[in-house]
Amino acid sequence: MNRKMDDEAVIAKIVAEAREFTLQSDFVACIERMKFYEAEAQSDDVRFSAFITHARCAFDAEDFDEAMVAVSAIDRVTLQPEGKLFADKMLAHILKRQGKLEQAGELLLNVLARPETTTPEFEEDRYDMIGLLGGVLAGLGEYERALTYLKEGESGFEKGWPLDVAILAKAYCLEMLGRFTEAESSLRELLQTGSGELIVDAFYDLGVLYSKMGRFEEAQSMLEFSADNLPHGTRTAAEISDEMLRIRTEAEAKGFGNAENERRSIPFQ
Repeated sequence: MNRKMDDEAVIAKIVAEAREFTLQSDFVACIERMKFYEAEAQSDDVRFSAFITHARCAFDAEDFDEAMVAVSAIDRVTLQPEGKLFADKMLAHILKRQGKLEQAGELLLNVLARPETTTPEFEEDRYDMIGLLGGVLAGLGEYERALTYLKEGESGFEKGWPLDVAILAKAYCLEMLGRFTEAESSLRELLQTGSGELIVDAFYDLGVLYSKMGRFEEAQSMLEFSADNLPHGTRTAAEISDEMLRIRTEAEAKGFGNAENERRSIPFQ
């Protein structure tokens, strides 16, 4: 009992220290601190907590090679099913960010085929991985298949970041399939229900979509809104500027005149 209590105290300390490092965006210090816990840990539970936190800090620092090292080291730890599931989900995120989409997709399909992922205990994790798989398939250009998973994942998400990501990915797939009206409806839904900075991404995506639909003035306004609300969202100023230039050039080439009209206030509706 004392050993278990000691482990719980150390794990709580790991979580608290990681939270502090993250608030300060000091991911390098977080990684070094987790390495200390990995070396000094007296139990697999503590070692697992250190490795997975190490991986998270490296992931947030966009040092995906370092994150992969930490996740790979978890194989040396004896895990319960929930620990293995959590580690595999982290690995899938890393592979996706590394651009190794086929590997990420294969891993997720294998994990989702495990019996334990169908139990109520792991329902939240299952929906997270289904949504992630949908995003991976979209990146591979398998849009129809991706939509199947994204819609299933979307149905299981509460309001928040995972739901916003799923809606954005669904709209992207619909756009790539030429189903512009449905894509617009999904993005408008996100403007109504979104809870985070991905709302700004929805405006950017609407700008791209409207340009494909020949609605150049609306496209320009959407992108201007995205630019005005940086650094929110995941797009860079350069990306937005390049897209605005592309739309102006296309609009003028098609005889719509200068698409750089007076700015309009765009409500979240």
